[in-house]
Amino acid sequence: MNKKKYKRPRNFNSNILKIAGSLIAIGLLFYFSLGYFGQTGAQDRRFEQNVGRDLMIAGPEAALHPTGSKNAEGTETGGPERINGLNGFITPSTDYIDPFEQHEVLEYITHEVKPGESLWAISNLYGRRQYTIASANYDLLRRYNSLPVGIELRIPNRDGVVTELSHGQTLSDIYLAYGVSPDEILEFNELDDAGRLSVGQELFIPGAEPLNRFALRFDHGNNSDYIWPLPVDNPRITSGFGDRIHPVKEREIFHTGIDIAAAHGKKAYSARDGRVNFVGVIPGYGNVVTVIHSNRYKTLYAHLLEQLVRPNQFVEQGQPIGRVGATGYATGPHLHFEIRRSGNPVNPLEYLPDR
Repeated sequence: MNKKKYKRPRNFNSNILKIAGSLIAIGLLFYFSLGYFGQTGAQDRRFEQNVGRDLMIAGPEAALHPTGSKNAEGTETGGPERINGLNGFITPSTDYIDPFEQHEVLEYITHEVKPGESLWAISNLYGRRQYTIASANYDLLRRYNSLPVGIELRIPNRDGVVTELSHGQTLSDIYLAYGVSPDEILEFNELDDAGRLSVGQELFIPGAEPLNRFALRFDHGNNSDYIWPLPVDNPRITSGFGDRIHPVKEREIFHTGIDIAAAHGKKAYSARDGRVNFVGVIPGYGNVVTVIHSNRYKTLYAHLLEQLVRPNQFVEQGQPIGRVGATGYATGPHLHFEIRRSGNPVNPLEYLPDR
């Protein structure tokens, strides 16, 4: 008997089901992939639209003031929109620095100013203090006297203050000014040896705060290299520069500086970076501090209750140098302030910022 090879008949129904199942699986995969990437793209577009659109500050007058404050008519301007899960504030879509990450060394990213942004809003974007961003971009902001759209700001990864090393200044001087140890400054700036520091070298002082808020103002008017030696918005001059009747001697004497009204014991600040060259008593002037600056200029602070610096100490602009008193020939507490060029007194009002 011949045996024939048995051939199993094809199952057409089974093949059709397999093909249909494959097509359905491919379709579902495509559907869910499209939904995922579409949702991500929509989030990115919403993200980009929010940045800048909801930060409603523009113009030089408002550029350094926060949103959410009242305008001239007393109307609330509103603040930046908040998004949950993003550290409380809108964040840039790229190069974001986690404000809670405190890196061991200095790092910067750049931020391009968008329409409607303010210094306050930008500081919130990155979790930095306003003075940190202002200090890191001081020359740029001072040049424009505002916050123009399109400029790029440096955003550091820590709060602190940026300073440039001056001639003769040491890390010990910086420690006396800001209270941050030389070792910490060197480590954070990735510097090996303090002896290799050079004049004009930029240093970031981690954790430091501005010595005086007026040192970071950008509305100096005449773009002065000096700041007012007393922290008041509108200094009151009780006696100007030039001829006057002396209040104690009661005769006409040339007044070599200006007298600025101030409360007894209020701190007086160095009007400019420089080196202290005298701390002591001068007849008539009482307790005095003098500071030598570049280009043969010197400032003098008199009638002090006490001096807060020592000779040969380098002081930063805005660093406290004494407390207001009434020592010497004075009828009450005030600060006598002088600017001298090559030893000759000049009118301080021609060098100080506009009031």
